Amino acid sequence: MVGWGRVKTLPPSLLFVDTGLVGAGAKLAESVIKEAGIKLEEDKAVEGTGDGGTLKIVPYTVRQLSFGDIKRENVPGLYDGPFPWENMFGFHLGGMVGHDFFKPYAVTLDFQNMQIFCDADAAVSDSSESIREQAGYNRRTSILRVENWSRV
Repeated sequence: MVGWGRVKTLPPSLLFVDTGLVGAGAKLAESVIKEAGIKLEEDKAVEGTGDGGTLKIVPYTVRQLSFGDIKRENVPGLYDGPFPWENMFGFHLGGMVGHDFFKPYAVTLDFQNMQIFCDADAAVSDSSESIREQAGYNRRTSILRVENWSRV
């Protein structure tokens, strides 16, 4: 699934939903990182191993990231080289929103209606105000209308 999001004050762009991206809330295309003026934290880089061999993983922080009507601040991001899907499908993908972006929510993916339901109340047992404030949310359930590949 992809949906409309925004990095800082840049124009909206399509972002891929990757709940399997653990350890980060965002993985942005290099063009978006540069345009947003996001600084890679090279001094915190680590090396990892992937299917193609060794890769360098560099963290960064997205000061403001929104996806649908959810706005988050200081979202951790990971850069591990070029984002191969940026222009692969005939439209521009600005990056991915990952597990850490959705962490404060109970998330329901409705593939039939192409919606994502994000409920901060259900994610915490005592409906803590501070958790909802950290999630940057202002109502019980945020509904994100997302796009199917065939509809984009």
